[in-house]
Amino acid sequence: MKPLRYLTLEGREQSLTEWAQELGVTPATIWWRLRQGLPIKEVLRPHRWYARNGRPATKLTLNGRTLSLKEWAAELDMSYQAIYDRLRKGQPVEDVLAPRKWHYSGRKKA
Repeated sequence: MKPLRYLTLEGREQSLTEWAQELGVTPATIWWRLRQGLPIKEVLRPHRWYARNGRPATKLTLNGRTLSLKEWAAELDMSYQAIYDRLRKGQPVEDVLAPRKWHYSGRKKA
């Protein structure tokens, strides 16, 4: 059995797994951040789109308006999945709720 890794932030010491559960990230995310040499405050930060309780955010706020992901999808004529995927990639809310800019990369016909 592998030994547990304990991390301390602001006087609180918990195992890597406990931090991951609290922050709403995977233990692998914390390991990755540690291997990148990030400061402990960055290592132990919640995922950008997670609420403070460690659960996925169900509402997003932009320009003073707070709506659920489904409401934003309906209002912006986007799929819920597109919004969800952008959040999972760690994009800021402004980019998540921005219309996708399509670029055609095909060849011109002769």
